[in-house]
Amino acid sequence: MQEEHFLGLFTLFSGFVGFVTNWSVVFFFRSVPSLRSSFGVLSAHAALVSAVYCSIALFWISPIMLLNVEWLRNNSYLAGFVLYLCYDLETETHLLICINRITSTFIFLAILWVVCLLISIIVFPLSGCQMYYDAEIMTLIYTRTPSCQNLTLIADFGLHMCVLTAMIVLNSITFYQFRRKNRAMFNSLNHASSLRKAKSERNFLRQTFYQESAYVVALLTYFLLGTVLEAKWLRFVVILLPWYFVHAYQAMVTILCNPELKKICIRKWRLCDAKGLVQFSHFLGLAAMTVYEVSNQSHLLIALNRFCAVFMRSHYEKLFSEFGTKVLRNIIWIISTIMCVILYEIIGCHFEYDDVSWSLAFVATPECANLTWYSDFTFNTSLVVLTLLINLLTAYKAGRDSRMLMNAAGMKMSKRQRQRELNFVKQTFSQGTTIFAGQITYYVIAPLFTDQILLFFIGTLWAYMHAAEGGIILASNEEMRTFAFKKRKKSNTSVFVSSVSIG
Repeated sequence: MQEEHFLGLFTLFSGFVGFVTNWSVVFFFRSVPSLRSSFGVLSAHAALVSAVYCSIALFWISPIMLLNVEWLRNNSYLAGFVLYLCYDLETETHLLICINRITSTFIFLAILWVVCLLISIIVFPLSGCQMYYDAEIMTLIYTRTPSCQNLTLIADFGLHMCVLTAMIVLNSITFYQFRRKNRAMFNSLNHASSLRKAKSERNFLRQTFYQESAYVVALLTYFLLGTVLEAKWLRFVVILLPWYFVHAYQAMVTILCNPELKKICIRKWRLCDAKGLVQFSHFLGLAAMTVYEVSNQSHLLIALNRFCAVFMRSHYEKLFSEFGTKVLRNIIWIISTIMCVILYEIIGCHFEYDDVSWSLAFVATPECANLTWYSDFTFNTSLVVLTLLINLLTAYKAGRDSRMLMNAAGMKMSKRQRQRELNFVKQTFSQGTTIFAGQITYYVIAPLFTDQILLFFIGTLWAYMHAAEGGIILASNEEMRTFAFKKRKKSNTSVFVSSVSIG
């Protein structure tokens, strides 16, 4: 059951992102002059059906997985019918986007709704097939009968692959015509006008290409990879998550490829413009950096704790007694606080809110850039690498001691014990990688971007990496997952055998 809960959180997150972004496109597209056209109407229609799709994922599928709501589970075939209808509508809407030069857009949309409703009714109620939630594999699946499998293979995979192929062909022709017209326009219009027109057309082509590529990937993963995978987690990620992420991704692409719509959405999403909070945001930055330093140094202290438990067993109780551990913990807090106060308040290299990246950033002066490069990037990267090396060395020594002890006793290491050792190594490596990735994205990758939305996500990735640590710990510790999800199961919580426990 804990796997279903854990995967339900992913469904909840992707459904929420799609819910916000798609409904934003639906409500705000009329405010964008460039979208008051057939292309804008079709894009808004695609966002509408995606919004319904993600709303069902958020308010129907997620409660089934997280709360086990019996009524929703028993009637999941209704959600499956609406999800299939929305999926069908959006796929064919993208085909209409490829031929959006036709003026009778609303007539074609009406025809589209009639055709998709007829297909959905024939595939589900009339044929006796359903798409329902299966608790065994934790996804929505079609009825498991040969006739239903053959019908859905034709009505879903076959039909939509034909539609996607037609979309690719039409967009290729459109791109060719765009290049020809662009060269002619450059000669007839002034340079500024031709650049604006070319940029608008390029955004249109970019949007359609990204959206159709996502649909091709989702369709292939569902019908091809989903049939050969056996692991529940991989099957869930490959089969179900692409669909929710694809529908959330559609609106994000629409927003990112339309600068005017992007500005409107950002303005509407903003809760307030509290100048007082911005003025004193460097105090929040000081607190964030202090906690960040404490976190990195705590990981090093944990690694040293395990190291001493394996390599210095006779001194372990003295070094890491209850009192000694609390003293070391307090020293970390004192050192981190003093260091951050000196660097970011006394010297004046504030870590404060930046209007360009919409996140906390260091003061952009050459002196502060050099200081933070060494005090933050170099120092914390060294801590992460040192922590990773100590943990891997400890894991190797403890594993070898465990095998020697069990060989001397004439015992074989169980599969469960080997899995625990492997999980410890995975956890250590994953945590080190996430922290290191946060440092690299902030100091190396973020300066290469100018787009505000991309800059926001890349510039705040270091904070999200710390949020991901909890998920890494849960994924690497079966006992902790059991306790977190209140599964009635008792098991030993040591990482290695008790004689060489590393704390």
